[in-house]
Amino acid sequence: MLRGRTGGAASGFGKGKLRVSNPRYHTAWWRVFETVVLIAALAGAAYLRLHVLLPARIISQSMVPTLQVDDYVLINRLAYRERLPKPGEIVAFNTLDRQQVWVKRAVAGPDDRVELRAGKLYRNGQPVDESYIVQRRRISFPPVRVPPDHIFVLGDNRDNSDDSRYWGPLHRQYVVGKVVWVYWPWERKGRPGTPPIEANRGAE
Repeated sequence: MLRGRTGGAASGFGKGKLRVSNPRYHTAWWRVFETVVLIAALAGAAYLRLHVLLPARIISQSMVPTLQVDDYVLINRLAYRERLPKPGEIVAFNTLDRQQVWVKRAVAGPDDRVELRAGKLYRNGQPVDESYIVQRRRISFPPVRVPPDHIFVLGDNRDNSDDSRYWGPLHRQYVVGKVVWVYWPWERKGRPGTPPIEANRGAE
């Protein structure tokens, strides 16, 4: 026998009585649960953005062809907590006035001697293979010794890049993180400088 009180309250199990749930009660708790989950998700996303992964859109041609204008990338903020960028890595950093975040390629680290001879990069007297760059002008740059806690950065598009050739080595305090992934557009999805996703699948 089912006996329910007015308003849907339940009288309890036992001795032929059955508890009837109040839908309003469950709806209220479900809304609280949804709110808690939403707040936790937003807090987690904010933490990731501030401390782990920073999404960014490329708005300059200075890293063409590796990174194209309107590529969307992820920057790993933790990559350089314990070390400096290595030559060849793509680095995001604050401009000297900290008004913008730029992206360039690290080509030399502390105590390295770097120079350009008719457009060819030399590090510690040895030529560096840079199959990823674009340049028409064969610009030379005199030898520079990179100071401690600094890196030397260049854009892959050498003819259209504002980089260490013009304002010198970059101090580590300005480094934001390492560009680790292109996530949009889809056909360019993958690690920067690697073949598109279709080519990656074919090579597996």
